[in-house]
Amino acid sequence: LRNLLRHAAHEQPLERTALKTVESMYHMLNADAGPCVKAVFDGLDIGEETGVQLWSYHLLSNGVAGTLGVGDLDTAGELLEKMQDYEHGARTLDRSLYHYHCAWLAMLRGDADTARREQREALFQAEAAGCPFNVVLCRLALAQVLVEQGEMDRAAMELRKIHPITRSINNRLLEYTS
Repeated sequence: LRNLLRHAAHEQPLERTALKTVESMYHMLNADAGPCVKAVFDGLDIGEETGVQLWSYHLLSNGVAGTLGVGDLDTAGELLEKMQDYEHGARTLDRSLYHYHCAWLAMLRGDADTARREQREALFQAEAAGCPFNVVLCRLALAQVLVEQGEMDRAAMELRKIHPITRSINNRLLEYTS
């Protein structure tokens, strides 16, 4: 990753922002929120300077996930608000992730009603995008919200819907989780 980033200075803006997206995802997946957020804002700066903002929404999504993953709810909330600035370029799957993150934040804040509403919208968008991986993520999260609200039968129903999807996409981790 370091070598790629070192050479990125000589690349075109699209490649540079794509590399910042990869960098932010790397740090997000390693629960390293500080460098994740720095990569997000570096990528956003490139987009602002050059007008190449294709990756802006995804960068912010990585930042939100990275900060939620370490419990930094304030920064996650700020990044979610900033995502709205780039909503014009958001695709269906992007909108799904936005609502997924809103639900995650609401759950961490103890607001299961908002989490349920947001997670239903995330699921709707994931299904509209036709992305089985995200459908599984959304149904898993919805099941967690339903458990929080004491609706065990409905949560179990969501989990039963997930299992065949995980087998069809051959994702052992999601299959185990479901």
